[in-house]
Order: sequence, then structure tokens, then C-alpha cells
Amino acid sequence: MVERAGKAYETYFIDCRFALSVFKMCALYLNKGMKMNKRIGLLFLMGMGVLPGCWHNASNSTNDNASWSDVGAVNAGSNVDNSSNVFGSVVLSHKNVENLNVFGSATLDTVVVRRNASINGEVSGKNLTIEGSLSVNGSLSGKDIAIKGDLSMHGACEIISMQVGGVAKIKGYLEAAESTFAAIIISTQKMVLRNSKADSIVVRKPGIFENKQQVLILDNTIIAGDVVFEKNGGTVLLLHNAKVNGKVVGAVIE
Repeated sequence: MVERAGKAYETYFIDCRFALSVFKMCALYLNKGMKMNKRIGLLFLMGMGVLPGCWHNASNSTNDNASWSDVGAVNAGSNVDNSSNVFGSVVLSHKNVENLNVFGSATLDTVVVRRNASINGEVSGKNLTIEGSLSVNGSLSGKDIAIKGDLSMHGACEIISMQVGGVAKIKGYLEAAESTFAAIIISTQKMVLRNSKADSIVVRKPGIFENKQQVLILDNTIIAGDVVFEKNGGTVLLLHNAKVNGKVVGAVIE
């Protein structure tokens, strides 16, 4: 159920005024001859039953074409087409939205975000198009993902057929197949590209408490420019005709 801002709140408070009137009448009736603790307990139960019911009716009476915001798990309707803010997990299928902000996990199937998307949780995507930038604080997995702007990742990324037009900044493990990147800037111990292309790769210096061994595996993959390890001692494995057309800095090639 999608609980919408705006009209939903107006309807909710109108219904609440009626509910509170009934609540007050019952309170006056119960005030006669009943002990205080019993009166309080019964009134509490009545409030729990009446007031949520008002909200349920209000949310069901709103216009589905409005912009929406939700708390809790959401399985949104197919005609959602405006900026979307979700506090909790969300499942979207065959949607077209302006912006998408999720504070929870997201499952996105055949979704177009016309501007930017920010997801603070695990993301599973299929046939996903982000016409702006994508920011993820959590893992990203899926297939057929197109990001025209930048990608910012704090978590593992395992995908098939992804195109990133801007800079991909990733803090975590990356494994990509049949994908195309512009510049990749990554903080990781291991990165794997299979049947893919990238303009350039920078492997950031590992943290103080991280394993210092960093490995880049390129399998049938072409890097048009340089591969640079900020910390010396990296390893680049070239498999099945993989090639780095630029320089390899800070690493040995095997």
C-alpha cells in the first residue's frame, strides 16, 4: 500500500476529528462507575483500533498520480511517475520516475529514473536505466544496467552487462561481465572484469587495517588507457587476450 503525502494527510485529519468525537463520547460514558485503571486501558484499546482505521481509509482514497512517500515495505503501482522517497524496502517493476531515494533495500525491474537515484541498502536491478547518477550504500547486483552519469558505491558490486557513462567510484569488491566503463576509481583487494571495456582504472591505496595485496583480473577485457595502483605491489592478471593499451603503474603484469 502506498501512503501518499498531501491529500492523504488532509483526509486523515478529517476522519480523526470524527473519531476523536466518538472517543470523547465513549470516555464520558465510561467515566460513570468504572475504576480509573480500567477506563484508561479500555480507552487505549479503542484509540488503537479507531485511529489506524482512519489512516487506512485516507491512504486508499488518494490519487495514484500524486508524488509519493512511504514508510515500510512498498510494492508501488505501475503509474508512479514523480519523485519517490521510500523509508523501508521497495519493489518497483515497469516504472518511470523522476528521482528515487530509498532508505532500505530496493528491487528494481525495468525501471527508468530520469534524474538521480540514491539507495541506502542492498540493490538488485534488471533492465534498469539511470539517466543521471546512482549512489549506493550497500551491495549492487543485477543485469542490464545503464547509468549515464556517475556511479558511487560503498559495497560489493556483481553485475552483468552494465554501462557507466561517468566516473565509477567504488569502495568494495567489483566483478563485472560484458560491461563498459569510463574511468574506474576503486578501493578493493580484488577486482574482476570479464569480456568488458574501460577507459582507465585507478586502484586506491589500501587502508591501514586492510590486506595490502591488491589484484586486478582482466579476462578478455580491454583497458584503453592506464591502470594505476596508488600503492606499489599490485598484480594485474591478463587472461584470454586481455590488454592494457596504456601504462601499468605500481603493479606487475602476469
